Amino acid sequence: MQVSHLGHASLLVETDRARVLVDPGTLSDGWLGLTDLAMVVVTHQHADHLDLERLGPVLTANPDAILVTEPATAAVLADHDVPATVLATGEGRRAGDLTVTGHGTIHARVHPRIPPVPNLGIVVEQDDGARILHPGDALEVTPSVDVVALPIAAPWASVADLADWAVEVGAPHVVPIHDALLSPAGRAVHLRLLRELTDDIAVADLADGSRLTL
Repeated sequence: MQVSHLGHASLLVETDRARVLVDPGTLSDGWLGLTDLAMVVVTHQHADHLDLERLGPVLTANPDAILVTEPATAAVLADHDVPATVLATGEGRRAGDLTVTGHGTIHARVHPRIPPVPNLGIVVEQDDGARILHPGDALEVTPSVDVVALPIAAPWASVADLADWAVEVGAPHVVPIHDALLSPAGRAVHLRLLRELTDDIAVADLADGSRLTL
């Protein structure tokens, strides 16, 4: 299994048999032009995770790809004439030798005056056992995984909170995501603090286009 960070919250998880794109949003563009996708997963309806305008051409270029999301986001997509398959918490969907399983239910609370939307974190697992967690915008689940795609800048949590959650999950690897809100200098500060607070966890910064191989 290989993991690539395509900008902000977007990841590409791939093997020799399947490619799964997660959260093609407005604050990332590394996913534009991708082909040979088996599945596209959207964790929730916020624009930085779902670019309604630019998603269409990707789906057209990948006619065999299944678009998977939670029910409220599926309704938003249906309003734009984009059909999606609903993935429930605890339910799995297959793509080649990968299984995508839903975890969690609700977006982290930003402020009492802002109602949270549904959020479905996912675990992508290869048949040989490698597992990666993409939580979307929530810290409500802690499944046993090899890699956590960890938000490092969000209005709903401090970087210290996010680092503590990564330690709680206990995965040996962290891939920093959800970083488009940061300047380059600010991102470096967040990464330095993240490394200080996560003890022996290996932080794999993939912003330079490199891949993490499991």
